[in-house]
Amino acid sequence: MALDLEKWRDVADANGGLDLTTMKPSEAGTLVTALRYTAERELPRLADTDPASEDGSYRIGLLKLLEVT
Repeated sequence: MALDLEKWRDVADANGGLDLTTMKPSEAGTLVTALRYTAERELPRLADTDPASEDGSYRIGLLKLLEVT
């Protein structure tokens, strides 16, 4: 993730989520692109993960991210 977007990761961590409408549209677009790239890269590794495990929850979250973006 670009260094200038790391602050938004901290905001999301602190607040349990992030409202992209609070960001400049260009920053929001760049962040969504970075998050999608990460999700697409991580999903193959998690393909056979038990849905009830911590990694399974992470996989479900990544799939939802890709679905809504």
